[in-house]
Amino acid sequence: MIIINNLQIIDNGSSLAIDIETNEGYFISSIILWTMDNFKNPSLSIDLSSYIEGINNQESLIIPVNDIGLTNSEDLLFVEFTSTYDAIETCSTCQNPALGITYNLSRYYQCLMNYISDLNISSCANCDNKDSKNIVITINLYIDMIYKSLDIGYYDQAIDIIKKLKKLCSLRQCDNCPNIECSNCNNFIQY
Repeated sequence: MIIINNLQIIDNGSSLAIDIETNEGYFISSIILWTMDNFKNPSLSIDLSSYIEGINNQESLIIPVNDIGLTNSEDLLFVEFTSTYDAIETCSTCQNPALGITYNLSRYYQCLMNYISDLNISSCANCDNKDSKNIVITINLYIDMIYKSLDIGYYDQAIDIIKKLKKLCSLRQCDNCPNIECSNCNNFIQY
């Protein structure tokens, strides 16, 4: 069995935090990472196994993304963990390998806030900013659908939604938006 205690993009996207464990007496044997652009393509995966300390059944790692060939962590990162524990012997529902997905959607929240701040909502019931309202609703629904898609295991659909968000958010650049800097503005899901 593999339990992901933490899998997060931290330090404003510059590092990946991993905290995992397997059954006592066993070890984490491999860690493989994919971005959303190369998910499940074995030839394009990034092998993080060299970061495994192998002291006991737990691994707690902070990996700078520059060290693994990424310039910044954004959107979706898929991380597959394998253990030396043979789950089939004693547990038919245990995951080995286990898949963890972490994400940083802050740029899409920034995009949403950019469009919201440009809306001049007044008491006017028939205002001419219908297109702006529609794009705000669309962006918000897309962000919600990413979470829902990941939650039910629809990874390809979540990736497609992010690609659509990138197009929508590239339509208009924000002139006065501050950069979003946060030490923890994402989450993870384990499968």
